[in-house]
Amino acid sequence: MLGFWVETSDILVGKLTPQVVKESSYAPEDRLLSVILAI
Repeated sequence: MLGFWVETSDILVGKLTPQVVKESSYAPEDRLLSVILAI
């Protein structure tokens, strides 16, 4: 089976995988802010 029917009360669980970022020299807080502010 390749999918499930999703109802309104269902809780979806997923996993985020880290992406390779060319700005890895920045502090984690700075990277988080840049992602939140979309800059």
